Amino acid sequence: DSSRLAHEDVQRIERLLHEIMDYARYVAPQPSDVDLNEVVTSCLCFISATASQRGICLRTALAPDLPTLSLDRQQIKQVLLNLLLNALDAIQGAGGLICVRTQLLSSVDVIQRVRLQVEDDGCGIAPEHLDRIFDPFFTTKHCNSHSDGSGLGLTTAHQIIQDHGGTLTVKSQIGMGATF
Repeated sequence: DSSRLAHEDVQRIERLLHEIMDYARYVAPQPSDVDLNEVVTSCLCFISATASQRGICLRTALAPDLPTLSLDRQQIKQVLLNLLLNALDAIQGAGGLICVRTQLLSSVDVIQRVRLQVEDDGCGIAPEHLDRIFDPFFTTKHCNSHSDGSGLGLTTAHQIIQDHGGTLTVKSQIGMGATF
């Protein structure tokens, strides 16, 4: 029915506009003392029902020795949720796995560095797309996932991580999943 399709298109446009507005209104991090493992647990709780419903297993390997970090909690949650939702989208059938790891890395110039890793065993990212996934408005979601996207999620995540003095990297192979 055409009115239903029109309504769905309007909702899609509204979601896109919200994402564009969030991207445009980006503000510098407001750091406070954050327990990264607690942020991971909180974000996993947020997606656990969807994962369970789709037969996707969530696993963690959280380092017990992480120091408290000076981070913008909401921005780091935004990054992690974006990565988790992308991982959910990348897993096509039941029986998939998403693993989130935290790790204390060796310190450089007395600055302690931490790795946060989100790994999925989904469809993977095509080699020709890997160099573009952090570009604004680049998306493949319209053709291969449960949702559509504006192509701003990873761009924003990349900017947030840079503004926190970190780097966001990806490794992926088609059919083998992705690790951010």
